[in-house]
Amino acid sequence: MVDDNDDQDRFADWGRVNQARDQNGIFPGLDANNDFRSDFNQNANKRPDYDEPFLRYHVDPPEFLFGVDMDHNTLIDVYEDDELPDYPYQQDRSGYNGYTGVTIVPDVDLRVGYAHEWLWSDRRESRDLYTMLTVDKEFARRGHIRVFEHLRLVEDDIPDDQLVWRDIPGNEEGTIDEFDDLLPAQNTIVNDLFIGYDFDHIERLHLGTSLKYQAYWQRDDNLSRLSSVGAVPDTLNDAHFVGMIARADYAFDPIAGFSLQPRVKTMFRWRRPFQRSSNLFYDRKAKDLTNIFGLMLRKQLMGKVWLEQGTEFVLLNDIRGDDDYHESIVSAQIAMREQYLGYAMAINIGGRWNRQVLKDRTLSGGQTFITVFAGLD
Repeated sequence: MVDDNDDQDRFADWGRVNQARDQNGIFPGLDANNDFRSDFNQNANKRPDYDEPFLRYHVDPPEFLFGVDMDHNTLIDVYEDDELPDYPYQQDRSGYNGYTGVTIVPDVDLRVGYAHEWLWSDRRESRDLYTMLTVDKEFARRGHIRVFEHLRLVEDDIPDDQLVWRDIPGNEEGTIDEFDDLLPAQNTIVNDLFIGYDFDHIERLHLGTSLKYQAYWQRDDNLSRLSSVGAVPDTLNDAHFVGMIARADYAFDPIAGFSLQPRVKTMFRWRRPFQRSSNLFYDRKAKDLTNIFGLMLRKQLMGKVWLEQGTEFVLLNDIRGDDDYHESIVSAQIAMREQYLGYAMAINIGGRWNRQVLKDRTLSGGQTFITVFAGLD
């Protein structure tokens, strides 16, 4: 039997008799460190790391990242979560994908391809003529630059619905909502541009920045997919997304056994939706600026025992509307690392307090925790 396990962890995404759905949340993505856990959920809870205090400094939301979207529903394929079994190919579909490429100069590649897919049960199909330019180069003492330019001519009327996580103020776990494919690329030119730069050639200093621009240019009077029986289709307009991120951190030791790391991260987001009057949470106008300021402290108490404390302040400026908010978080823990019977043990004991000021109310809360991790070193 083939399960649905989009995040590729130890637990199936489906619920069964005497077995609940994945208890650690479902956050599909890459596993760059090969720990059999999504890089979006390293602490194995029901909130993605890109929206969790302290962890979000290093992890960016999927909409700010580059990735291939071969089903043209605006979601990057590797981050998609559906309720279908993980067959090598989807049921009721057939097709092919052919491409060729050339290395222009070292670290600069160009690829050209054509993909065609169709349904057996309906007269729906997807055609995609695409080019992709990739630059991934490390400059000695100057940093690492990545550029991806993905231009496509698409005709796709096959719906690919998904599930997406959405934050709800005051709800620690958020919620999983349905993402209905609007069929935004029925006859469309789609362009994705991503530029990223990282600099870490000065000891203990790290700088990083990225820019993503995504555009859908409609080549015809395309209508959105009907969301319910009796609904009136809306005209699909040209849509654009701009996402920019900049971050900087510097670690230093004012005295022996005591380290500090101030850090700052800024995220700017601007979106023009496909439907001008849309109330869908994933297809609405947006223009906001988020600033995250943090200070991390680490002090060695004894051989393998550390005191770790963090303070974070988040300020969101909703430029288009009035959904501004600011949030303060303070956390502290005792971290112990030890070897036991051949296993590497990590024990954390601590607590966290947070206060969030919204437009119409103030939310505050706290939690204490004890976590124990064991693995082969």
